[in-house]
Amino acid sequence: MEIEFAPKGSARLGAIVDAYLQSVVFSEVRFLLSDPATARRLARIVAVETVATQTRELFPVRGPRMVVSPWPQASDTDRTRVQQAIDRAADGHR
Repeated sequence: MEIEFAPKGSARLGAIVDAYLQSVVFSEVRFLLSDPATARRLARIVAVETVATQTRELFPVRGPRMVVSPWPQASDTDRTRVQQAIDRAADGHR
């Protein structure tokens, strides 16, 4: 489980996601977020990086299932905002 409280740049988030996707140790990685903007960026990065690792010409990788979710301890309002951001990112990637 990866809990994202501190804001990170897209390049750093991409590197974290890519490292998890290369792993053979995990079957699932769950990111829990409290910030809608970070949730939206991370959901997009997960979608892009997942496709990239699965479609590589040399050594395609089927890494762990990646899940981006609201932090359960956040307020109802914040959880709703985070989920909306995740949903918008998923809609924009289709």
